[in-house]
Amino acid sequence: MRRAIAILSVVLLFVPLPIGFTSAYRILNHREAYTSSRLSIAAQISEDLSRYTGMLIIGMFGFVLAGICLDGMNERSKLYFFWLVTAVGFWLIYFPVGSIFGTEIGTG
Repeated sequence: MRRAIAILSVVLLFVPLPIGFTSAYRILNHREAYTSSRLSIAAQISEDLSRYTGMLIIGMFGFVLAGICLDGMNERSKLYFFWLVTAVGFWLIYFPVGSIFGTEIGTG
């Protein structure tokens, strides 16, 4: 059971990353990625922000399961630690992006 939760937490941490990358790229480059109509641009940015929010929610479930597995179930294998450190490294790339979204959308 402990190994299954550990694997599920790592999967939930890695699966949403490509979705977040493509959504973040489209939002930050909305002038090139979207069509020319202002209403259409707003709809497409809203859709990408919804995808990005969904990605964050799925990732948070992964972080919660990782916390339960590490602290509650005492999973301390070196392989699990390696994959968690790798996943957290990728997630650190996404956290500052929230302020970039606000700045870009507010001034764009």
